[in-house]
Amino acid sequence: MPTGTYGEWGKPAGGPWWRFVPKSPALGYLELFLGIFFIVQEIVYLAIGADRSTAQAVLQAILAVVGIAAVIRSIDGLRILRARRSGARV
Repeated sequence: MPTGTYGEWGKPAGGPWWRFVPKSPALGYLELFLGIFFIVQEIVYLAIGADRSTAQAVLQAILAVVGIAAVIRSIDGLRILRARRSGARV
């Protein structure tokens, strides 16, 4: 696993267990975009009601939670990455 000054891919950056620092801002923004895409997809799917089975609805709700977690994690990681690059303490 590669290491670097701005955190390691897949390893916590210190602090809460969910805090990860992306290797580059591009990866952070990609994760943010994918998290938002996941959330919107699940909301649209559940709103349309394409499949009325309970198991599918539960799966879609779980995937929405994963999308929310990705958004939170990417925003926090980008904030830390920006602070480290500017020399501020995190």
